[in-house]
Amino acid sequence: RAAELAQGQLDAPIESRGRDEIGQLAHSFDSMRESLLELVKRQERAIDALSAPVIPLGEGVVAMTLVGELDPRRLARARQTLVESLHESGARTALLDLTGVPRLDPESAAGLVAAARAARLVGAEVILTGIGPGIASSLVELDLDFEGIPTERSLQRGMARAVAGDGEEPGAPTSPDEEEH
Repeated sequence: RAAELAQGQLDAPIESRGRDEIGQLAHSFDSMRESLLELVKRQERAIDALSAPVIPLGEGVVAMTLVGELDPRRLARARQTLVESLHESGARTALLDLTGVPRLDPESAAGLVAAARAARLVGAEVILTGIGPGIASSLVELDLDFEGIPTERSLQRGMARAVAGDGEEPGAPTSPDEEEH
């Protein structure tokens, strides 16, 4: 058990059977283990909250920018945060920006589809933005059903699409000045 603790595995309790010094020491170590475990959980929650904040952009539009690798725990937390924010704010559109995501594996891509479905259940649409060549290739190779989930290559274009509403053609610039180079 000591080796597991030394490696940071804080889940299993330390048993203390006796009331002698060794038993008291084991009880103290277990109390310390519980405190460390709670601290780690609080820090994980704080990091999760900071790593995927929902930012109001305008009337009925919010954005969530994802940065870095997307693991299942982080995606589940981001989905929960997004859905709660959409429900509370009444926003009709959420821009889920992937500009800072280097790659998508099958699990991460499925997590994005689940986030879009969850948003739809609370009456909002998700527009995936920041779709670069690497992400686009990954999504095509994974052959997931992204039908009904609009995409844009930049957050700016996603915002323009959200403001314009459903009538805008995907990928079409809203004005000649917005043409990206």
